[in-house]
Amino acid sequence: MKSYDNSNKVVEALGEKVIQALGAAIPRTRLDLDRYRRSLPDIVATSSPRGLANWFHDRVWHHVVSELHDRDNIVIVDKGPLREIVVDGTYRVRIKRHDKKGRVNTYPTQSALEFLSQTPEQMVLDGFAEVRLIAGYQWNSMTHEIGPAVLSLRDGLDNVLWLIELPEQADGASVESITGPRTPHRPRIEFQLDDDREAEADAK
Repeated sequence: MKSYDNSNKVVEALGEKVIQALGAAIPRTRLDLDRYRRSLPDIVATSSPRGLANWFHDRVWHHVVSELHDRDNIVIVDKGPLREIVVDGTYRVRIKRHDKKGRVNTYPTQSALEFLSQTPEQMVLDGFAEVRLIAGYQWNSMTHEIGPAVLSLRDGLDNVLWLIELPEQADGASVESITGPRTPHRPRIEFQLDDDREAEADAK
């Protein structure tokens, strides 16, 4: 049976700096949104849901990169629509908006599906392990507000393995599990941006 890293192991491996950066990006993005709404309310009010989602994505990405760009063990991939944080050559992290069940939207290209599937067991045994994660925030579709910072692991389009809430203050608070250590169920999920349609979906 295929085994997966639990959330505690992943958080420890990513390290305090990465977890703090992912968590801090969300309240900073909320502040950005508040300023945007107060300064340009008409533009916000007439923006499409996809347009705002892309704007959120850009802000979260900016805040994460500003915290991590000078770390020796981190590679920032920012090539057109493809954006990833690679930690220690093993953990690939993308930024996405999650719903309450941990689902994310994506245009299901082959590369997107490959990212959403974890490394096959044989490759892990051969020393080619790679863990693909999605960080971001939960979106409250009722209030149209940015919810808590989250990190999730999945293996396949509809298989969310775990979803945890990240501390939004760099105070060493413990990470809290939202879904618990369940196995398979949920999502719609991520993507590997190969065309303009994926670029628009990236922030959702």
